[in-house]
Amino acid sequence: MAGAGGVAGDGSPKSRRRGARAQYTAEEKERRRKVSHSAIEKRRRERTNSVLCKLQRMVPGLGKSSKVQKLEILQASAIYISELRRRLNIDVDDVDTCGGSGKASATHSQMNVGFLLT
Repeated sequence: MAGAGGVAGDGSPKSRRRGARAQYTAEEKERRRKVSHSAIEKRRRERTNSVLCKLQRMVPGLGKSSKVQKLEILQASAIYISELRRRLNIDVDDVDTCGGSGKASATHSQMNVGFLLT
């Protein structure tokens, strides 16, 4: 049985199990933190990519195009939503409502948005 001073009967240190946490060295803690952070970041990227794929399928003109850059999907989506709002006579805010540079990086003519004008 356990002897005094936290030593098991066989002379090995007693393991403490007060909750789910075990005693880890600083290196083990750092490794576990990095692994955990990597898993969280991977799930975030997967969710982001999933939503971007949905947007790509929803916006006419992007459909099942080959590799489309994420920024292109977001730009085309913003243009498409702005056009829908205009057609529904909903007040369309300034393009730069999120604190950008004030200049749109792509205009309607630069992007393939002919689908909006039909």
